[in-house]
Amino acid sequence: MNQLNCGVGDLAITVNSQLPENCGTIVRVVSAVGFDKWLEHDALLYTWNVEVATEDGLLYYQYAQETRTAKEGPVPDKCLPRLRAT
Repeated sequence: MNQLNCGVGDLAITVNSQLPENCGTIVRVVSAVGFDKWLEHDALLYTWNVEVATEDGLLYYQYAQETRTAKEGPVPDKCLPRLRAT
């Protein structure tokens, strides 16, 4: 496995999501899920539980024909570059 982009406690920004509404959401990594299946990928992806770090932000999830929103949920590591202080 390659090095992970982030870890528990890190702030990250969501990128490369199949749902464009998710791109640019600032989240805090809460815990590890481990390897999980994501519909748009053949391989299992390392996944984190995250919580939205902004007051008005939401995460969007597609379930069958329905889109649901949440303030926390799973996101693959490959979609979570860690934010770094400059």
